Amino acid sequence: MIKRLIQPVVIAVLVVLGVYSASFAYEGGALKGGADVKGVVKYSGTPPKEEPVRIGKDEAVCGKEQKPGAYVVSTDKGVKNAVVWLEGVENGKPLPKQDVGISIKGCKIEPLVNVGFVGGDYVIKNEDTILHTVQLKLGLQYHNSMSSRPLIDGSTILNLALPNKDEVINKPIRRYHKLTKDTGYISVKSNTHDWMRGYVFVFDQPYAVVTDNSGKFELTNVPPGDYILKVWHEGTGTYEQKIKVSAETKPIEIDITVTGKTAGDDAAPSTSGKAQASFNETAFDFGPVKWGQTVVHTFELINTGTEKLIIKNLIPA
Repeated sequence: MIKRLIQPVVIAVLVVLGVYSASFAYEGGALKGGADVKGVVKYSGTPPKEEPVRIGKDEAVCGKEQKPGAYVVSTDKGVKNAVVWLEGVENGKPLPKQDVGISIKGCKIEPLVNVGFVGGDYVIKNEDTILHTVQLKLGLQYHNSMSSRPLIDGSTILNLALPNKDEVINKPIRRYHKLTKDTGYISVKSNTHDWMRGYVFVFDQPYAVVTDNSGKFELTNVPPGDYILKVWHEGTGTYEQKIKVSAETKPIEIDITVTGKTAGDDAAPSTSGKAQASFNETAFDFGPVKWGQTVVHTFELINTGTEKLIIKNLIPA
């Protein structure tokens, strides 16, 4: 008689401990008694001078140099491209059904700063005649405090190739893309044109907007309550102040003053005023190589920054 040894089956359950933000889901619907919150984001002092970035690649389309355009300030000090939003809103008007348009034109990402909402789409378009690769990277700030291998420029949530002019790719905005203190905003980058940059702030509530050319903003139909009004700009970081909204017929006027001297820790890295190494090629196909044959290819390194580039050490692969 053959005896079978029945071994117990062990099911291993892997529990991943992550950073969880305990918050109530936003509820949108009919709203009565809301008030508009409007104002201007202004820059205190003189914005820093931005040196142009040397391109050195695809110059026929991209040009020889580009101005970063981080500090766009009107004659009366209004700051363009600042993101303004409310924290602490649990219910109010419905979430907007709108997409985030990201266009690549002249090797620049337009608009530079975007606000998106869960449930919409990223609509990414190449308006140039050359290949562009686009990455959307979620900050994941908490990762850098937990890992010995920090994410230098974020965790890639989308990696797209657009080889043709007027090519468009649509991708859904997921709930985990939303802005939290643990994830941060989304950076839009390119691994073929490393000077390109853009920013997307995703929310699951509708009270968020990007300032216009004059630094003006308006959040409409805000329900009564106590909130934190936050303002982010790539050169100054995040500012905040508490506000109280009551049921009113007239708008609540709020002005925010920002300055680069007291920029928050989450200010975006500067795009000028530093050395930056860029290679036109990072790989080369030598084709068939015979034993003992010597092959040579020159890889050109370009300093696309404005400061002196010093190479201290070369490490062979």
